[in-house]
Amino acid sequence: MDITINYGNTHSLINKLRREKDRAVVALENQSFPDLIDALFNFSITAFHIKDWLISQNKLNKEDVHSFMNGVPVLLACRDICNANKHFEITHYNPGDVSVSSTLTEITSVVRKDDGGVNVYGKADIYVSVNGEDYRLIEFMEKVIEVWNQFHNEMSGRTHQ
Repeated sequence: MDITINYGNTHSLINKLRREKDRAVVALENQSFPDLIDALFNFSITAFHIKDWLISQNKLNKEDVHSFMNGVPVLLACRDICNANKHFEITHYNPGDVSVSSTLTEITSVVRKDDGGVNVYGKADIYVSVNGEDYRLIEFMEKVIEVWNQFHNEMSGRTHQ
């Protein structure tokens, strides 16, 4: 059996990252956390595996690509998000200091309960914490896209000179 899904090139995968970010924006507007989590997971898998395309299609040196990734915490966060969900637990390397959390970013109403307490309702956002630096989900995705796009453009320029 032959199954081929052809994105064509590394730039196409960077565009796929942009589409996943757009899906996350819509999911955030709709407050659909299953869709947000799907978008983050799909984004992380694509972002982590761009390295394979750079090595295979762009004929870049594997060590150079891995060295670049190892110096960019947001790319390592994508690796860890991808692997933690794929393998349930990371055991074959030491993951970075990465966490994903949800928090209220806007309170829309406070409703008094019969027992004297209150229920607080609002809009929530997803945050990705990387080595103690917190990114709102969309900011995290934009940073990853920026880093890969810049690296791809720099490397493409070198291979075509």
